[in-house]
Amino acid sequence: MKLLLILSVSCSLQFIPGCGNERQHEFYDNSNIILTAQNHPHGWTQSQCFRCHVKENIHRVDHYGDPLFSSAPDLVRIHGITICSLCHLNNGVQ
Repeated sequence: MKLLLILSVSCSLQFIPGCGNERQHEFYDNSNIILTAQNHPHGWTQSQCFRCHVKENIHRVDHYGDPLFSSAPDLVRIHGITICSLCHLNNGVQ
């Protein structure tokens, strides 16, 4: 019975609306890390970032030379997704 429940939940999660893009490794060579409607159109105003972004893939390569860059995954693990707004602002979420 538990297996049937797990399978049905797993299958139904496929139909939750998300970003419409494949979830893959994050790579942005845009030097502007502040999220705007122009540079983040699929996710603008969305508060559940990890529906599209793979948590394990964020901040893997430091393209900016930022000394705080490598601490981001640990900060997200400890404080949750709200910590992202310290660098990326609020993504249009009110």
